[in-house]
Amino acid sequence: MKIRVEEIASVRRQNGRTASLRLRLKILLRYTVTSYTLVLYGLWGMQWALNDIDPYVGWIRSTFYLLTLPTVLLLPLSIYLRLGWWTKALIPPMLTFLLVYGVFFIPRAHPPAEDDSEVSILTFNIQIPENENIRPIVAVIEESEADIVAIQELSQAAADEMGAALAAQYPYQALHPQEYAPAGQGLLSRYPILEESYWSYTEYDWSFGHQRVVLDIHGAPLVLFNTHPVPFYTLARGLRVDYHLLVLLDVMERTLAETLPVVLLGDFNITDQSHIYRQISDHYTDAYRAVGKIGFGFTYPADNRWLPPFVRLDFIFYSEEWTGVSAEAWPHSGGSDHAPVLARLILPQGR
Repeated sequence: MKIRVEEIASVRRQNGRTASLRLRLKILLRYTVTSYTLVLYGLWGMQWALNDIDPYVGWIRSTFYLLTLPTVLLLPLSIYLRLGWWTKALIPPMLTFLLVYGVFFIPRAHPPAEDDSEVSILTFNIQIPENENIRPIVAVIEESEADIVAIQELSQAAADEMGAALAAQYPYQALHPQEYAPAGQGLLSRYPILEESYWSYTEYDWSFGHQRVVLDIHGAPLVLFNTHPVPFYTLARGLRVDYHLLVLLDVMERTLAETLPVVLLGDFNITDQSHIYRQISDHYTDAYRAVGKIGFGFTYPADNRWLPPFVRLDFIFYSEEWTGVSAEAWPHSGGSDHAPVLARLILPQGR
């Protein structure tokens, strides 16, 4: 009997500790959800009430989805702890998150027909590390087996070593390394290069490089734009929204003037919630959103011991003449802070 009484007392103490822990967790979660929703709804209202292309509003909108990610954890916890009103406050951001990003968790790849000929295209900001060891970068490119490789941030040392190391796989090369490596651009191709040009916007006090290449794909020419606008914000240089937008708008105008099938790719330094992204996607298809693997396809920051990739800055867009097959953010970056993106496309015969 004594043992039974002690067992009952032990259970009561355990239940008491469990109830106390549950109450503390419930109080903590209430404060967390209250603070979180106040900030979230405040920023939400700001971006809709103010001018969409205002630099600060654009900055908020372009990263707003990151603030909806916690609802994936907070909403189930709120339901479990029966927080009532606090649970309801989390439903709109959760629905927003699902409506905007639910597509990334739906199978989207389209296997090509047996008689279709694929073209695989890789975009890669190689961001050479300080020791300029490009062997891991070369290994990533070889592993991808891409037919066309567009490179951003190409230094002279990287161009020399990469050009020689990959000459057999990519006999056609258009490399424009720069002393200021972030401005360097390059293209490696298994297909003949018919035309190519490089430019930068020297009228601005900070500019990266851009490239236009015309390729012969089994007798069908296509034009590829390899772009890399400066970030719209850095700690060192502050806001550069005007430069960023003007450059991307100019690049897009150049693409729209083309009469050939177009691929527009590179490190855009934007997210898929930015104003300029929506303008680009009005004319071109985002390969990863259309036919990407399951998952967000985040590309930055890669190879970071402290942070996993949490944003998608690198894109491959294509014009209506193309048919998307698949796309993926490559799992290895070779030491670069950007993961490369690989897309497999089909250009219908007869074009």
